Amino acid sequence: MGRVATLAACAAAAALAARGAAAKPTLFEIAADNKDFSILTAAIEVTGLEPDLDNCRFGPVTVFAPQNKNFLALIRELGITAEELLESKELKTILLNHAVAGEVFAEDLSDGLCVESLAGFELCFEINRDGVFVNGIEIVAVDIEACNGVVHVIDGVLLPPTPEPSRPSRPAQHVCPPCTCSPTKSPTK
Repeated sequence: MGRVATLAACAAAAALAARGAAAKPTLFEIAADNKDFSILTAAIEVTGLEPDLDNCRFGPVTVFAPQNKNFLALIRELGITAEELLESKELKTILLNHAVAGEVFAEDLSDGLCVESLAGFELCFEINRDGVFVNGIEIVAVDIEACNGVVHVIDGVLLPPTPEPSRPSRPAQHVCPPCTCSPTKSPTK
C-alpha cells in the first residue's frame, strides 16, 4: 500500500508541476487579454498566427508588441483604415517583423546588438540615457513572460524596410567587338 501512495504522490506532484508550467499565459493570451492590444490581436487572428502564438508547445519566441495607439498612428500616417490594414497582404510580414526566435529578456539586450526577425529583417537595439530602443522605437515594458516566450511592449510599429526604388536603366545597346576575321576589321555578314 505504501508503494501505491508513493506513486499517487508522484503523479500528483507531476500534475501540479505541469499545471504550474501551463499557469503562464500564451503569447496570444497576453495580447488578447489586454484592451491596449486589440488591434494586434485582430491582426494575429486574420493572418493565421493565432494557433502558434496560442500554443505553449510553440516557441519560444520573443515578441515586440505595439499598442493600439501605435497602430492607429500608423493608419493615420498611411492614410488607410483599420480594415484596410487588416486586409493588407503585407500584414503577416509586418507582424513577423515584431518577433524573434528564442527568449530575449531585457538583461540579454546590449547596445548595438542586432538580431534577425522572423520576417528576415534586422532588428537592432540601442541603449542610451533616454531608454532602450529597437530600430529607433522605445521599449516601454519588458519581460512579460508567457509559456511560449516573452513579450516586450514597444511604442511604435516595426515596419520592414522598404525596398530601394529601382533606377530606370537604359536598354542595352549592342556593340560589336572589332572583327578579327576581316582585313578591314569591319563586321561581315
